[in-house]
Amino acid sequence: MKIVLFGDSIFAGYNQIHDTDAVTKRLEVAFPQAELRNLSKSGATTAEGRDYLEQIPRDAELVLLEYGTNDAALGWGLSPDAYQHNLEAMIASIGPKRVLVLGPNYPDPKNASINASYPPKRLAQFNKIARTAAKGTRGFIDLIATFKAADLTNVYRTDGQHLTEHGNTLLVNSLLAQLRQVLTH
Repeated sequence: MKIVLFGDSIFAGYNQIHDTDAVTKRLEVAFPQAELRNLSKSGATTAEGRDYLEQIPRDAELVLLEYGTNDAALGWGLSPDAYQHNLEAMIASIGPKRVLVLGPNYPDPKNASINASYPPKRLAQFNKIARTAAKGTRGFIDLIATFKAADLTNVYRTDGQHLTEHGNTLLVNSLLAQLRQVLTH
């Protein structure tokens, strides 16, 4: 099975210096039989993602579509309408039956600086857009709900947005149950 990770810095394992293979390596351990390819790009919104759709191999059986965090940011993100349009276009281009959609990530609730860019109502609005766009796909993973329910000790880097090694483990663990279900059906 060929699986593609297609998203922003959360999937790219960004560590405040550069992208890493932190997420990819954890998924490779969980799914050693799968061929994983991570095409995620730090800083990307769905607008950039649309520009890179041709990089997704046509024979990929599953694409984990993880966009929305940068899209939702005040100041540098996109409008909700643009996010919805881009996300729906990406799903249609890839093929809904090959896509598992992830909503935006949840920033560190203790970091006032990052939270100024992600008001809760706006983040919830973008999460709802992703959930709605995921209808007819292989499913939706609500990262906001997952992270809100978790012990967030040592999950975030100092910027309050990107994940530590512990945070990347939490991220991947939040994917495993649904991924196993998708891969067995």
